[in-house]
Amino acid sequence: MQQHVTVLIGEENQYTLQGITSFLQQQQNIEVVAYTSCPAQLINLAVEHKPQVIISSLHPPGATLAKACTQIKDMNVCTGLLVLNPIRTAQVEACFNAGAAGFVQPAEDGDKLIAAIKTVANGDNWYTGAAGAIITAMAKGKGLLARLLAIDLKLIALQCQGYNIRQIAEACHISTGTVTNYRRRFQARLGLRPHQVVAFAIEHGLNLV
Repeated sequence: MQQHVTVLIGEENQYTLQGITSFLQQQQNIEVVAYTSCPAQLINLAVEHKPQVIISSLHPPGATLAKACTQIKDMNVCTGLLVLNPIRTAQVEACFNAGAAGFVQPAEDGDKLIAAIKTVANGDNWYTGAAGAIITAMAKGKGLLARLLAIDLKLIALQCQGYNIRQIAEACHISTGTVTNYRRRFQARLGLRPHQVVAFAIEHGLNLV
Protein backbone atom coordinates (compact mmCIF):
# COMPACT_ATOMS: atom_id res chain seq x y z
CA MET A 1 0.00 0.00 0.00
CA GLN A 2 1.43 3.36 -1.06
CA GLN A 3 1.96 6.11 1.47
CA HIS A 4 -0.62 8.92 1.59
CA VAL A 5 1.07 12.30 2.09
CA THR A 6 -0.55 15.63 2.96
CA VAL A 7 1.12 18.77 1.62
CA LEU A 8 0.85 22.52 2.24
CA ILE A 9 2.34 24.85 -0.40
CA GLY A 10 3.48 28.45 0.07
CA GLU A 11 4.81 30.51 -2.83
CA GLU A 12 4.55 34.22 -3.66
CA ASN A 13 4.63 33.80 -7.45
CA GLN A 14 1.08 32.90 -8.47
CA TYR A 15 2.15 31.15 -11.67
CA THR A 16 4.57 28.91 -9.77
CA LEU A 17 2.07 28.33 -6.98
CA GLN A 18 -0.66 27.26 -9.37
CA GLY A 19 1.70 25.09 -11.40
CA ILE A 20 3.00 23.08 -8.44
CA THR A 21 -0.44 22.84 -6.86
CA SER A 22 -2.07 21.64 -10.07
CA PHE A 23 0.64 19.04 -10.65
CA LEU A 24 0.44 17.63 -7.14
CA GLN A 25 -3.35 17.55 -7.13
CA GLN A 26 -3.16 15.13 -10.05
CA GLN A 27 -0.95 12.68 -8.17
CA GLN A 28 -2.25 9.63 -6.37
CA ASN A 29 -1.54 9.44 -2.64
CA ILE A 30 -0.55 13.12 -2.43
CA GLU A 31 -3.17 15.46 -0.98
CA VAL A 32 -2.69 19.23 -1.21
CA VAL A 33 -4.53 20.32 1.93
CA ALA A 34 -4.02 24.04 1.24
CA TYR A 35 -1.90 26.55 -0.64
CA THR A 36 -1.21 30.25 -0.22
CA SER A 37 0.95 33.17 -1.31
CA CYS A 38 0.69 34.91 2.10
CA PRO A 39 3.39 34.24 4.75
CA ALA A 40 1.05 34.87 7.69
CA GLN A 41 -1.63 32.64 6.23
CA LEU A 42 0.93 29.87 5.71
CA ILE A 43 1.46 29.65 9.46
CA ASN A 44 -2.27 29.62 10.17
CA LEU A 45 -2.86 26.90 7.57
CA ALA A 46 0.02 24.85 8.97
CA VAL A 47 -1.53 24.96 12.44
CA GLU A 48 -4.98 24.13 11.06
CA HIS A 49 -4.04 21.23 8.78
CA LYS A 50 -0.78 19.93 10.30
CA PRO A 51 0.46 18.64 6.93
CA GLN A 52 3.19 16.05 6.72
CA VAL A 53 5.18 18.21 4.31
CA ILE A 54 5.34 21.97 3.80
CA ILE A 55 6.81 23.25 0.53
CA SER A 56 7.49 26.96 0.85
CA SER A 57 9.56 29.95 -0.21
CA LEU A 58 7.57 32.39 1.92
CA HIS A 59 8.91 34.57 4.71
CA PRO A 60 7.39 37.56 6.55
CA PRO A 61 8.42 41.09 5.49
CA GLY A 62 11.72 41.99 7.09
CA ALA A 63 12.53 38.37 7.95
CA THR A 64 14.77 35.90 6.15
CA LEU A 65 13.75 32.58 4.65
CA ALA A 66 15.88 30.87 7.30
CA LYS A 67 13.93 32.69 10.00
CA ALA A 68 10.69 31.38 8.48
CA CYS A 69 12.17 27.86 8.50
CA THR A 70 13.01 28.19 12.17
CA GLN A 71 9.50 29.38 12.97
CA ILE A 72 7.89 26.44 11.18
CA LYS A 73 10.25 23.91 12.79
CA ASP A 74 9.68 25.36 16.26
CA MET A 75 5.91 25.04 15.82
CA ASN A 76 6.28 21.30 15.18
CA VAL A 77 3.37 21.27 12.72
CA CYS A 78 4.87 19.05 10.00
CA THR A 79 7.20 16.12 9.50
CA GLY A 80 9.47 18.02 7.15
CA LEU A 81 9.95 21.35 5.38
CA LEU A 82 11.02 21.53 1.74
CA VAL A 83 12.39 24.97 0.85
CA LEU A 84 11.34 26.09 -2.60
CA ASN A 85 13.81 27.83 -4.89
CA PRO A 86 16.84 28.66 -2.72
CA ILE A 87 18.90 31.19 -4.65
CA ARG A 88 22.30 31.73 -3.07
CA THR A 89 24.80 29.56 -1.25
CA ALA A 90 24.37 31.53 1.98
CA GLN A 91 20.59 31.07 1.80
CA VAL A 92 20.87 27.30 1.38
CA GLU A 93 23.31 27.09 4.29
CA ALA A 94 21.11 29.25 6.53
CA CYS A 95 17.97 27.23 5.76
CA PHE A 96 19.85 23.98 6.29
CA ASN A 97 21.04 25.20 9.69
CA ALA A 98 17.46 26.29 10.48
CA GLY A 99 16.20 22.74 9.98
CA ALA A 100 15.03 22.54 6.35
CA ALA A 101 14.66 18.88 5.37
CA GLY A 102 15.33 19.51 1.70
CA PHE A 103 15.35 21.88 -1.26
CA VAL A 104 13.40 21.84 -4.54
CA GLN A 105 13.21 24.09 -7.58
CA PRO A 106 10.00 25.46 -9.19
CA ALA A 107 10.93 23.76 -12.46
CA GLU A 108 11.87 20.49 -10.73
CA ASP A 109 11.27 17.30 -12.67
CA GLY A 110 7.91 15.89 -11.54
CA ASP A 111 9.32 12.53 -10.46
CA LYS A 112 12.02 14.25 -8.41
CA LEU A 113 9.48 16.51 -6.72
CA ILE A 114 7.32 13.54 -5.75
CA ALA A 115 10.37 11.64 -4.53
CA ALA A 116 11.41 14.65 -2.44
CA ILE A 117 7.96 14.90 -0.85
CA LYS A 118 7.79 11.22 0.01
CA THR A 119 11.35 11.17 1.34
CA VAL A 120 10.74 14.13 3.64
CA ALA A 121 7.35 12.72 4.73
CA ASN A 122 9.23 9.63 5.93
CA GLY A 123 11.42 11.79 8.14
CA ASP A 124 14.47 11.69 5.87
CA ASN A 125 16.34 14.54 4.15
CA TRP A 126 16.37 15.50 0.47
CA TYR A 127 19.67 17.19 -0.31
CA THR A 128 20.39 16.74 -4.01
CA GLY A 129 21.57 18.78 -6.97
CA ALA A 130 23.00 22.24 -6.41
CA ALA A 131 21.68 22.52 -2.85
CA GLY A 132 23.15 19.13 -1.98
CA ALA A 133 26.54 20.20 -3.32
CA ILE A 134 26.42 23.37 -1.21
CA ILE A 135 25.61 21.39 1.92
CA THR A 136 28.33 18.84 1.16
CA ALA A 137 30.80 21.67 0.64
CA MET A 138 29.73 23.29 3.89
CA ALA A 139 30.10 20.02 5.79
CA LYS A 140 33.58 19.48 4.39
CA GLY A 141 34.58 23.10 4.90
CA LYS A 142 35.71 23.57 1.30
CA GLY A 143 36.41 27.28 0.97
CA LEU A 144 36.39 27.29 -2.84
CA LEU A 145 32.92 25.81 -3.13
CA ALA A 146 31.52 28.34 -0.68
CA ARG A 147 32.11 30.96 -3.39
CA LEU A 148 29.60 29.34 -5.73
CA LEU A 149 25.94 30.23 -6.15
CA ALA A 150 23.27 27.55 -6.58
CA ILE A 151 22.93 28.50 -10.26
CA ASP A 152 26.70 28.08 -10.71
CA LEU A 153 26.49 24.53 -9.38
CA LYS A 154 23.61 23.68 -11.70
CA LEU A 155 25.48 25.04 -14.74
CA ILE A 156 28.57 23.07 -13.78
CA ALA A 157 26.58 19.85 -13.36
CA LEU A 158 24.90 20.28 -16.76
CA GLN A 159 28.25 21.02 -18.39
CA CYS A 160 29.59 17.78 -16.93
CA GLN A 161 26.69 15.92 -18.55
CA GLY A 162 27.76 17.22 -21.95
CA TYR A 163 25.19 19.99 -22.36
CA ASN A 164 26.25 22.81 -24.67
CA ILE A 165 25.51 26.47 -23.90
CA ARG A 166 22.17 26.45 -25.74
CA GLN A 167 21.00 23.28 -23.98
CA ILE A 168 22.07 24.65 -20.58
CA ALA A 169 20.15 27.87 -21.28
CA GLU A 170 17.01 25.91 -22.16
CA ALA A 171 17.30 23.66 -19.09
CA CYS A 172 17.72 26.65 -16.75
CA HIS A 173 15.23 28.92 -18.56
CA ILE A 174 17.80 31.68 -19.09
CA SER A 175 19.50 33.17 -22.15
CA THR A 176 22.74 31.86 -23.67
CA GLY A 177 24.34 35.21 -22.84
CA THR A 178 23.42 34.78 -19.17
CA VAL A 179 24.92 31.28 -19.19
CA THR A 180 28.15 32.66 -20.63
CA ASN A 181 28.31 35.43 -18.02
CA TYR A 182 27.71 33.03 -15.12
CA ARG A 183 30.37 30.67 -16.43
CA ARG A 184 32.94 33.44 -16.73
CA ARG A 185 32.20 34.62 -13.21
CA PHE A 186 32.40 31.25 -11.46
CA GLN A 187 35.54 30.34 -13.42
CA ALA A 188 37.12 33.59 -12.21
CA ARG A 189 36.02 32.97 -8.61
CA LEU A 190 37.54 29.48 -8.69
CA GLY A 191 40.63 30.45 -10.65
CA LEU A 192 39.81 27.91 -13.37
CA ARG A 193 40.21 27.89 -17.12
CA PRO A 194 37.22 26.59 -19.16
CA HIS A 195 38.85 23.22 -19.87
CA GLN A 196 39.46 22.65 -16.13
CA VAL A 197 35.83 22.93 -15.00
CA VAL A 198 34.75 19.32 -15.59
CA ALA A 199 37.78 17.83 -13.82
CA PHE A 200 37.25 20.19 -10.87
CA ALA A 201 33.56 19.26 -10.68
CA ILE A 202 34.23 15.52 -10.68
CA GLU A 203 36.91 15.91 -8.01
CA HIS A 204 34.50 17.78 -5.73
CA GLY A 205 31.36 15.76 -6.47
CA LEU A 206 29.59 18.52 -8.40
CA ASN A 207 28.97 16.54 -11.58
CA LEU A 208 25.41 15.39 -10.71
CA VAL A 209 22.26 17.54 -11.03
